[in-house]
Amino acid sequence: MRELPIVGVDPGGKHTGIVVRTPEGLHRWTLITRTSPLDWYLGEIVDAVTESRDFARNLILLDNHTDFRLPTLAVEDLNPPAPQMGIISVRALLDTAQVIGAIAGRYVITRIPPGGHGSAPNAAYPEALQGPPTGKMRHVRSSWDIAGAARTLIRQEAAR
Repeated sequence: MRELPIVGVDPGGKHTGIVVRTPEGLHRWTLITRTSPLDWYLGEIVDAVTESRDFARNLILLDNHTDFRLPTLAVEDLNPPAPQMGIISVRALLDTAQVIGAIAGRYVITRIPPGGHGSAPNAAYPEALQGPPTGKMRHVRSSWDIAGAARTLIRQEAAR
């Protein structure tokens, strides 16, 4: 059975990256930067996730018009705060949690544990996502890695 597209999301309180990834590569990417109050930002994210999910669904339909499955929506989860983490920005943690909640309140999501997403060398990413190791595009590269982690999870579950 052909592997379906995956929508990967790196949620953040200031920047959110979204990609549509298939085994063939990158099909779409979006970076949303918060320039408005949180409620509006959450709405922008849900709209962008919806557009990306619909785009991925159309890829499925174009590939096989009888396949009625939905693409996986993979969202990076949060590590709970712990004393060994040191001083953290609680506001950023809460804002990111609200982004995850806004998406999960609308769609079934696959939660991907945090873990260095977006930090591989540039050559590991499609050309459109390459750039400096820091900065806003790191969130889009992270969403690429999150989609890849979801693909690995799906393959492992299928092998059981």
